[in-house]
Amino acid sequence: MAKLFETIRRSGWTHITLLLITAVASFARFIGVTKSPPGFYIDEAAISAQVLCFQQSGANLQGESWPLFTEVLGGGYLTPAYLYPAVAWVSLFGGSIESFRLFTAFFSLIFLAGVFVFAKRIWQSSDAAWLATLAAAISPWVFQFARIAWDPALAPAYLAWAFAALWGKRRWELALSGVLFALAAYSYPPLRVQIALTLPCAIGVLLWRTRSWRPYLLTIGTALVTSLPLLQLTLSGTIQGRFAMLSVFNPHYLLETYGEATFFQGALALLKNLKLLLSPSYLFISGDANLRHSTGAFGIWSWLDSLAGLAAVVLALVMFRKRQLSKGSLYPAVLILTGYLAGILPAAMTWESNPHALRSLGAALFLAIGTGGLLGYLWQRYLKFRPALLAVATVFFILFLREYFASYPERVGPWFDSSVTETASTLASEERLEDLKQTLQSRGITYDEMAVSYYELYYGTRRCQSAR
Repeated sequence: MAKLFETIRRSGWTHITLLLITAVASFARFIGVTKSPPGFYIDEAAISAQVLCFQQSGANLQGESWPLFTEVLGGGYLTPAYLYPAVAWVSLFGGSIESFRLFTAFFSLIFLAGVFVFAKRIWQSSDAAWLATLAAAISPWVFQFARIAWDPALAPAYLAWAFAALWGKRRWELALSGVLFALAAYSYPPLRVQIALTLPCAIGVLLWRTRSWRPYLLTIGTALVTSLPLLQLTLSGTIQGRFAMLSVFNPHYLLETYGEATFFQGALALLKNLKLLLSPSYLFISGDANLRHSTGAFGIWSWLDSLAGLAAVVLALVMFRKRQLSKGSLYPAVLILTGYLAGILPAAMTWESNPHALRSLGAALFLAIGTGGLLGYLWQRYLKFRPALLAVATVFFILFLREYFASYPERVGPWFDSSVTETASTLASEERLEDLKQTLQSRGITYDEMAVSYYELYYGTRRCQSAR
């Protein structure tokens, strides 16, 4: 005990407070996952039905054994990056709504750990690593998707650890990095664009540091081998139907919107979307208008991120004026900026519901890393800055949690099909779950058969057949 107090005394109260706030914010995502958001969105239900079906029978709802891609709703596909870890989780903790959402929260915790390791390796500073983790832990962007049971929520964890391993020095880390990049690409289509643009930049920064390109062939090789099925299906167009429909270069969209289908009009639409994704109202004030993606009361950037953004502008101006810009600070900054812009680009490439926080979720990693690096620089050089930084983080997160658990659940129920969940629970208690689809139809609610299957499988009124 005496050694513990001595460690605390030497570390200083600001360091201890930083660790405590980060820990509280990290584990807050496990609290009340069925209360906020309430209900179980149709996409969550359909994906969870596929997981339960495989867990019961070794096949998906379509009867396919050990599938690589499983069709879900809206032309989307469930991939092994989500399916098989989720099956293992459900086998241990059951298939309730709470269990599925806790699975996502668990992967969000893995993401935070990846942020810490990546930040520590790229900035070579424990302070920057902890501040990056704090930024990710209190981020409205990250917190929102840490509690929804769908496959995109797992993608940031794979991505964070892929970059963390890429900055490793051992061959097995570089090989693992390639596998993790592939899993990130499998888990959510928008990350395929981000990785394709950011990975070469990251390797370029590492080449400047190490002067050796050979080790990174291992990363590229394992990524390509692991991604071969994905590459084949992508090039053949088999899994590209949804993107083709939503692309800003879709001829039908361009004709309806601009009266002509030209590349110039598509590029113009893309630039307009990028402007929306970088708009102050989206970043700092109200976030995504879709209440599944945001509370609507805060921007997707936290006050801590905003503070770091302001610090970045000031530091850049000061260093430029004093001609203190060096490659050591410039190259990582270019990587962070590239990673962020490449992360929001997939959302800008689609015409639906922009600014779209989910399709740009991969950028959250680089926002946290950039915030950690900038605030770490100030933390180490200005002692009086530390209490103010901690106060900003604490006040922001308290206000965010109050909104998230008090006002948000009252507004968001219809966005998560809470009436469907309540109806299913009531009918199950009355042993009338077989009437669920008919009851929903009588209330004017159209609900996909795949999503209905979740409630049937969970409450035991149906079992999946073994693989054909």
